[in-house]
Amino acid sequence: MTSNSNSTIHVACCFDRNYELPFIVLAKSIQHTSSHHVVLHALHEGPLHLAPRELRDAPGLTVKFIDVTDCYGRFNTHGPQTTVTYARLSLPDILEGVERVLYLDTDMLVTRDIAPLFYADLGDCALGAVIDYGLLIRLLRDEPLPVQGATMLISDYLKDTIRLSNPRRYFNAGALLIDLVKFRSLGIAQLAREALANELSRAIFNDQDALNFAVAGAFVELDPRWNAIQDILFKEFHQRLPAQIETVIALYKEPWIIHYAGVKPWRSNVLPGPWERQFWQAAQEAHVEWPLLCAFWRVIPYLRPYQIGSYLWEARNRGPKIGTATVMMWAMKHFLRR
Repeated sequence: MTSNSNSTIHVACCFDRNYELPFIVLAKSIQHTSSHHVVLHALHEGPLHLAPRELRDAPGLTVKFIDVTDCYGRFNTHGPQTTVTYARLSLPDILEGVERVLYLDTDMLVTRDIAPLFYADLGDCALGAVIDYGLLIRLLRDEPLPVQGATMLISDYLKDTIRLSNPRRYFNAGALLIDLVKFRSLGIAQLAREALANELSRAIFNDQDALNFAVAGAFVELDPRWNAIQDILFKEFHQRLPAQIETVIALYKEPWIIHYAGVKPWRSNVLPGPWERQFWQAAQEAHVEWPLLCAFWRVIPYLRPYQIGSYLWEARNRGPKIGTATVMMWAMKHFLRR
């Protein structure tokens, strides 16, 4: 697929009210970095209060809000995700007439123009994605996963349940470049839905598992920087890392799309992640920094004593970029809740 200055990039996100504010941060980061006009298809569950107003007059960005409330209740979810995550399986039907779309999770931050990603060559494949390196680390360590009240080795789960001939070809579904024409013709969404209703009814990673099942390893592997997952940079992952992962971490020095999978900057009680400062700077530029801090005030768990100093030090470092008032609010959020 070729690019020209007048072409339009289509991006899609699926979220509920809990992720409305991070969605605004993501949308603004796309707007600020894009060289093309972007149409952002926002599939949401429940009413939205800030996003339609904040994104109404964004130059170079058109946001189309699509309410999908109560459309996916028949699927179960495991973990922190809600059923709206399954809305991405309906993108080929909802985006009728659109040939290609870039799907992004709302806990992401774009730091580079997405045009090179959107116009990447997919060859004969319907999908482009980044390997799930967090899961790959656990696979290489042969760690177990909880499955239906028991445990199963990750390698067995990926081979026997997801039916991947090569378990190392499991991708993370946070960023997906989708050729909708091929996606429709191959019936990938239907295969995924059928799997969720049958053999994957208790899938650990929900529709991500279902998509991996349906695609069966036939996808274009994208540069890891297009889905740079912060979780793999935490200390517990730095034990006996294989050379392949060390190469990925070296690329992470310049992430193109940051994925805050796992620990979220706006409701974390662990040591600050390496890319938290970028998120809060983007939240300030999107004018939702204060709402983010306030919205999650009551869900922040108590800090452990050894974390207080780290948080206050990080708050001090944020000062020049974010402002004294925000530093005070941010530090109080984590300190006074003890």
